[in-house]
Formats: sequence, structure tokens, C-alpha cells
Amino acid sequence: MSIKFKKLNKTIIKCNKCPRLITFIKKISSEKRKQNIDEKYWGKPVTGFGDNKAKLMILGLAPAAHGGTRTGRAFTGDKSGDFLFKSLFKIKISNQSYSRKINDRLKLSSTYITNILKCVPPGDKPLNNELINCSDYFISELDNLKNLKVIVTLGKVALTVDFISLKWSSPSLTGSPATGFELFKSDIYVPVSNPICFSYIANAIVPLVPTIGISAKAM
Repeated sequence: MSIKFKKLNKTIIKCNKCPRLITFIKKISSEKRKQNIDEKYWGKPVTGFGDNKAKLMILGLAPAAHGGTRTGRAFTGDKSGDFLFKSLFKIKISNQSYSRKINDRLKLSSTYITNILKCVPPGDKPLNNELINCSDYFISELDNLKNLKVIVTLGKVALTVDFISLKWSSPSLTGSPATGFELFKSDIYVPVSNPICFSYIANAIVPLVPTIGISAKAM
């Protein structure tokens, strides 16, 4: 991990800009879910993770209440995360087909995974000011990923906030969900409308892999 990312992640973990979200993740971490009652929850904002030289970003809305909020890693600890890592392993972007927690030896090749929001909102419905507060962190992640070429957005909110964060409030898109939406010659956005359909990611990314030059050799 680069020095810039280490500094950014420390700032994210200590963030308390949104009292409603901090209160909610503390409540979740205290009450817990029945099947995780004996586990210690992460209970803090969840940072992104992956390859500092990533050409591909997978972008969601927020950590799951009993997934990332529990494990401390985005898209980890729930069924949707299981689908995601199986898909990434299938196309040789991940070195293993699962991720259970931070430091479980998972490695991603030329890929970075993160969320727009670093804290789960009640009912998965963030307020506008919460999205604005977190957008600075997302922009910093983009700034740190100098080789980024493709962003796969999981869900409408992730796609919309992505554009707003980059000051593209009314983008003129060409393409389709199957081929991706090309904004500039070096930027392709592949929206996935239903985040539970992670198997679609493999089909969406495979044709792009030769173009963006992702290789599993780094793992």
C-alpha cells in the first residue's frame, strides 16, 4: 500500500463527519446479528482495498451492515460479496474465490474495490449531505489510482454519485450496459443495475481485460 493510501485510509477510519451514520454503525456493532453474536465487529468506516496500480475499480454504494461493517473489508462477509469474489477468481483477477476478513491473504491483480459511502446508512438510504461528505474520500481514491481505466459501478446511486463527484452532472454517454459507457478514450463505465447480480461482472469485464491490460501474473 502506498503512503498516500495509508494516510487516506487512516483519515477515513477516524472520520466522524456524519453523526447519523456513526451512531448507526455503533448500534449495529453492539446489537450484532444472531449468527455473529460472538464476533467482534469492526464498527468503523470501511476503506477501499486492492492494487495501488489498479486499472479497474469496482464501486458500490456502502458496506453491508453485517458484512463490511463487521469484517472491516468492503464486499466481505455476506452473500453478495461471495458472488463477487467467485466472479473475480473466475476471471483470474483474485488469487482466491472468497474473502472473510481483513488480512485473509486475498490479493487483487490491477483492481481496486471501494464504496461511495464508507459507512452503512440506515435502510441503505444515504442522505445527500452524507454522500457529499464521503465524496472527498472517493475523489482522493481516484487521484491515487493513476492507472485507472475502467470503473464498474454496482447500482444506480454509485453510478450517479460517481459522475457528480467528478463534476460530470449531465454526462453524455454512448454505449450500453453490456459494452460499457465510454466517456473519454481512457475511461469506460460498466453499470451493473442490480448489485446482487455479481455474476454479470465476469461477463462484463472479460471483453475489457485485454484492452486494459489486467494480468494475473502480479499475484
